[in-house]
Amino acid sequence: MKFLLDENTSRKFIGKSTSIVFVHQEDMGWKGEKNGNLLNLAQKAGFQAIITVDKGMRYQQNLTGKGISIITLDIHPASPRNQLACLNDIEDLLTNFQTEQTYTVEGPNSTRHS
Repeated sequence: MKFLLDENTSRKFIGKSTSIVFVHQEDMGWKGEKNGNLLNLAQKAGFQAIITVDKGMRYQQNLTGKGISIITLDIHPASPRNQLACLNDIEDLLTNFQTEQTYTVEGPNSTRHS
């Protein structure tokens, strides 16, 4: 599977998984792209999901017909270390992964646990 890391997500995911190819938004030349256009670009480039720390993205975008999913990392702070701590949970999503869905991965100091 191929997942896009949005520009607020750490590059430290790259090369850390045998199941997922992670590519950073900036490495695709898409720096500064707005969420709606980013979803379209990612889908056309063959990505199955976008990984983000932007908790609003899942509510702002309609995934119907996009063929791509959004995975939100619910962590605080959104440091590279805390993001990388979510890798196993991201890989666990692959068991029942479907496109055009939103997923939330709760990591260190998740706001859901507050």
